[in-house]
Amino acid sequence: EPDDRFETFGMVYNRNRFRNWSSSPAEVEEGFLRGTGCCPGEVTGPVKVIRSPEDDMHLSGEILVAGRTDPGWVPLYPSVSGILIERGSILSHSAIVAREMGIPTVVGIPGLLDAFETGQWVQMDGAAGTVRAVDPGIDTANSAGTP
Repeated sequence: EPDDRFETFGMVYNRNRFRNWSSSPAEVEEGFLRGTGCCPGEVTGPVKVIRSPEDDMHLSGEILVAGRTDPGWVPLYPSVSGILIERGSILSHSAIVAREMGIPTVVGIPGLLDAFETGQWVQMDGAAGTVRAVDPGIDTANSAGTP
């Protein structure tokens, strides 16, 4: 996949890798990954990482983690407690619908798919745009299913 941001000079050509020559690894600050908060709310719970349509799409209160979404993902939203997306913006269709439904959402989180795996517990803050791994025993009062 191309980097989030890159520069081109001259003619665009076939087989260009579209890489940012000055790209840096995902910013991790005090254990947090940062993105753009789209819908406020704090949720702590297990994540479900969905990388492709062939993955298991059964969701039951988990925090949805994906590389990107499109309008076809909206039917999954009622069965999630939060949404974390590696790419995207606050104006993407899926982010707008998440706000309309009041689902805590963070988009544009570099390195998200590499940072977490299905079943791992995280704490997310849709207003601050942060996510971090946590021990499943922490903050059970605000666990998945109770955004």
